[in-house]
Amino acid sequence: MPWQWGCWNASEELKNPSVRIIFPTIERVKNAYNGILPSRYILCFTKILGKALGGGVIPVSAVLANKDVMLCIQPGQHGSTFGGNPLASAVAIASLEVIKIERLVERSAQMGEELAGQLLKIQQQYPDYVKEVRGRGLFIGVEFNSKNLFPVSGYEVCKKLKYRGVLAKPTHDTIIRFTPPLCIR
Repeated sequence: MPWQWGCWNASEELKNPSVRIIFPTIERVKNAYNGILPSRYILCFTKILGKALGGGVIPVSAVLANKDVMLCIQPGQHGSTFGGNPLASAVAIASLEVIKIERLVERSAQMGEELAGQLLKIQQQYPDYVKEVRGRGLFIGVEFNSKNLFPVSGYEVCKKLKYRGVLAKPTHDTIIRFTPPLCIR
């Protein structure tokens, strides 16, 4: 099944109501970079998330699922390294409140549109080097044409960007990922 930015495209297999899928999403809080997962993609899901949920201050993770899944989990069937930590829970709740109050999901969509627009201009200017710009919100990937980029890799491009004040992460040899913080101006 094709994977696209955290969503399986619906297929016959996924239309079976007994199918349960777990998405291990550690780098995005409640799809803050992705917007809310559209229900048309999947009928029943479970999503695991963390890192930013603790505001970068405390380790915390969470499990999101629809009612059908959550009602199947009985006490003692789900474990967590940091489960039941009252301080971590308070931090996570405060973090989610900030995301909601400051409308960070909407802001991510707007800022991501601007960033993607600028990256698409670079792609148009250098089509032999930039193969594709893709993403959603502030979670954007740039794929380079490996043939034309060789012997330079995404890692070297990221190092050069760092010296220009832009942080990006290489993924594979020819893809770099931009995931600026949601508070970026």
